[in-house]
Amino acid sequence: MKHSKGVKRAAAWLPLAAMVFTATGCNKEARHAPDVWAVVNGKEIKREEVDKYYRTRVNPEGQEPSPEESLSQKLNVLDELINNEILLEKAKKLNLEASDGEVEDKFTELKSPTQKTNFSGV
Repeated sequence: MKHSKGVKRAAAWLPLAAMVFTATGCNKEARHAPDVWAVVNGKEIKREEVDKYYRTRVNPEGQEPSPEESLSQKLNVLDELINNEILLEKAKKLNLEASDGEVEDKFTELKSPTQKTNFSGV
């Protein structure tokens, strides 16, 4: 299968992108497995996790995406996972964590068919 220059270029940038997002906290170079695409605040984001989220976005009955589209979508997933980790870390630092009970209560509230949506935020 012939790959375009775009796919080859993007594939070449992926390891570099993973190194850029690696946060080690010291000057020592960290060694990670080849399947680690990024490390954010010490948490590894592996190819398997990116692939899992990618598969939820691809329509199984639809046309197979081109290699360029597939790689672009996977990089978008990776970007989202990196941003999520950064946001979670910031929320922890600001003590914005919800308890399991609070999450369950909100989930139940959102599932309720009689629940009225409040768009005003009050």
